Amino acid sequence: MNSNPCDNCRRSKKKCDRNNPCSRCTSQGVECVYNKINNFKRGAVTKYSSLLNRADNLKILLEKLVKEDIKICSSDIGKLLEHWQGLKRQIDIIKDVELPIVLAWSQIEESLPNFICKTSSLVKTPNIYEDYKLLLDLYVNYLHPVYPFIDPKKLYGLLELKQFTNPLVTSTLCRAQVLWFAINYENIPKLEELEFYRLSVTNSIKHQSKVNLEQIQTCINLVFLEIQQAVPNAASKHLTQAIYIGHQLDLQNALPSIIDSESEEKACCWSLLNYLDFSCFFYLRQPRLIRKEFDLNIKPSIDTTSSPNMIYLSANYELMRYFDCSVQLNWDYAKLKPYFKPTENYTEEHIYQLKELLPRCKIFLKLLIGEDSLITINTYSASAKLGYFHIYTIISMIIIDICELLVRHYEKKGKTGESYLKLQREHSLKLVEILFPHLKNPSAKSIPNFEFIDPIFPQGAYHSCKILLNRKLVLNRSYFGSSYKFCIKSTKLFLCINNILRYFQTYKDHPYIIRWNKELEKEFGTWYVKRVFTEFDHCNCKNI
Repeated sequence: MNSNPCDNCRRSKKKCDRNNPCSRCTSQGVECVYNKINNFKRGAVTKYSSLLNRADNLKILLEKLVKEDIKICSSDIGKLLEHWQGLKRQIDIIKDVELPIVLAWSQIEESLPNFICKTSSLVKTPNIYEDYKLLLDLYVNYLHPVYPFIDPKKLYGLLELKQFTNPLVTSTLCRAQVLWFAINYENIPKLEELEFYRLSVTNSIKHQSKVNLEQIQTCINLVFLEIQQAVPNAASKHLTQAIYIGHQLDLQNALPSIIDSESEEKACCWSLLNYLDFSCFFYLRQPRLIRKEFDLNIKPSIDTTSSPNMIYLSANYELMRYFDCSVQLNWDYAKLKPYFKPTENYTEEHIYQLKELLPRCKIFLKLLIGEDSLITINTYSASAKLGYFHIYTIISMIIIDICELLVRHYEKKGKTGESYLKLQREHSLKLVEILFPHLKNPSAKSIPNFEFIDPIFPQGAYHSCKILLNRKLVLNRSYFGSSYKFCIKSTKLFLCINNILRYFQTYKDHPYIIRWNKELEKEFGTWYVKRVFTEFDHCNCKNI
């Protein structure tokens, strides 16, 4: 028998029977060591002991909650979770945490009652496998079909391996977490307040010396988040980092290949980087980063039989190639648009270029998706085609804008531009009808929470309504109402499109706006509409 207690019992301030090994260490399954503690360095021991005492107190509190069968709505749960998260943060700060601390923390996680795991408070900062998987399922069902640049099998594999601090995992879960807030009409925190976002940025910096595909995919996830929240500097930084690594990996020449398991993801990532480059310009007014002559072939065709690398054309790669083509059309239009100012006369050269761009966009839409598929594209059964609908919305907006510029040109010359007005109205109404299929078919139902999937969809709805209002055309109330409610709901998540609120504020006395504000107040309460417009007045992106 030893004269002093073992190190484990001394740290925990527990009674030790001083055998070798002692009964407490044997029951915990840890090594029983004596006289390894430096008696002259009591600070670290005190800190560890304090944490263990807090852990014990928390465990007692948890047991008490279970015994008393506290309800989910109890205010004690908020205090409990705050205490729990504070303890974990302190443990994470300490370097070289020893086994007893780790065991104590794992015991706390195991002792969490099920009702706490199911509350919304815990989903905000999930720390158990089931919550991670829940968020990952949310990402795969809602966000992956629009931008299929990560293989879901890879994400689930990392989750199975418990790679909970992997920046690709945390950045993906962060996107799903923000979507979860929006779906449940919770207050959406700033990015720096999200633990997943902080972890992603920190770990991405730690691994920035590594040149691999995961780094690019992590940066892409971060750029999506930063565009949504209108954080231009951070978005530009992470996009630049992703493009730089992409050039090092030669992603611009990547093609899907059977021999390379990551080849499809590489090709999709580069197409998406081109799109994000335009998105930063469109939403955040950031300068263009990628200068490239795009391949103008609208539908890629690859001869798989003669290729030595066994190239194949996957569904994801085909979708991302369409993104490439839509980006090219967007840049072509963006180059022309600055020349068209209300106070200036348009040159015939610019008018000719607009007229040349218009049929290119119309042909692209016909090749993109069939007329039959358009009717059901925004329904739950067709959710796999959300990416195509995304591109359709972008190109429809370009057509509507081109028609607007051409109509203004002809009005200056005393003409009506009737054919362009007709085309503009046709595409505006069709876009609204596709966004809201119940307008044409009352039994049709759109994808649940569709307004929170991507900012381009509310932007498209706003675009159509704006044109129809500005032209003072007779507009069905339900058409305007569906679009207006859709836009107002989505601006809670997508700060990058707050120009929509600015526009609707100028029409605040319009009978349609007054009526549908009342509808929103009935559905969510008076506070909801007031909060949306109040936050718009104070948002950091109102000058964008």
